Amino acid sequence: MYRYGNTGAIVDAHSRGSLTVGNGMRDFAKHGIHGIGYKTDIRFFGPADNAISVANALYYVSDGKKDHIYLQNHLLDPVGISIGHNLPTFYKVPLKFPYVLFPPAIPIIEQGRALLGYDASTHNCYGNASKECIGRYGTPHTATIYSSDAILDYLGYSRKKK
Repeated sequence: MYRYGNTGAIVDAHSRGSLTVGNGMRDFAKHGIHGIGYKTDIRFFGPADNAISVANALYYVSDGKKDHIYLQNHLLDPVGISIGHNLPTFYKVPLKFPYVLFPPAIPIIEQGRALLGYDASTHNCYGNASKECIGRYGTPHTATIYSSDAILDYLGYSRKKK
C-alpha cells in the first residue's frame, strides 16, 4: 500500500483472499496509518469478508479520498452471502431439466456445487468467467459498495472526531 496505493493499485480478492485484504486494511486503520490508498481499487469476488467493513477501512486509510470498493457476489454463493454477509449482485441460475421438476431444490443444489468445489458453480464464476459459467449464471454484475462512514460524512453526521 505504501509503494503503490497512491499510484493506481488494483487489488482483486476472491473468497478467503478478501479476509487478507480486509484484515490488512483494518490493521492500518487500527494503528492510525492513513494517507495511503488514494487511487487503490479493491475488487471483491464472492468474498468471505464484509465489503462495507473494508470500504470503511479504505475510507479511513485514504483520508476520505477513496470511499468505495467493487463487489461481485452471486445470490447462491454460500461464502459471499453466509460468511461475508454481502449483498448479491447477480441472481441467474439454470432452469433446465432436472431443476424445473422441483424448483425449491435449486438453492440446495447450487450451494452444494459451490461447497464441493465444482468448476462452474456460484462461487467460482466471477470476473472474466468461462462460457460454461456465463451460460449457467449469466454475466457477473459488479456493484459499487460505498463506505457507510463516507455517506454519514457527506450528510454532515461525521462519526469520527476531528
